[in-house]
Amino acid sequence: MRSGKFLTGILIILAAYIVTCFTLNQFYEYTPEIKRACLYAGIIAFINVLIAFFSILLIGKKPAANFTKLFLITFSIRFLFLLGIIIIILLKGGADQFTFLVSFFILYFLFQIWEIYIIHRHLRQV
Repeated sequence: MRSGKFLTGILIILAAYIVTCFTLNQFYEYTPEIKRACLYAGIIAFINVLIAFFSILLIGKKPAANFTKLFLITFSIRFLFLLGIIIIILLKGGADQFTFLVSFFILYFLFQIWEIYIIHRHLRQV
């Protein structure tokens, strides 16, 4: 797997998210809870995709059948971990819940699309 291309895609998505949050903040003057929600969502989604990146690097040299099995196991573990973090943030109440959920899931799906694209390219080369 080409790690440079994967990381470049991650950084482009993250930069677009940061620019969008900053621009919207200038127009709408977000409350501290909304700013915190945007920050939490960005950090959590970024950590999630970095964990995915390193897990793909570790299992990337396996045959396609084993790769798929191991990838789905790591995906399930990451998803349960994220679900726990989301519940903790929502119950803690330190961030605007709606903003957090919307921004997190937008980033999550963008990162998943990029991750699927890279994995597909990797499996095609194996």
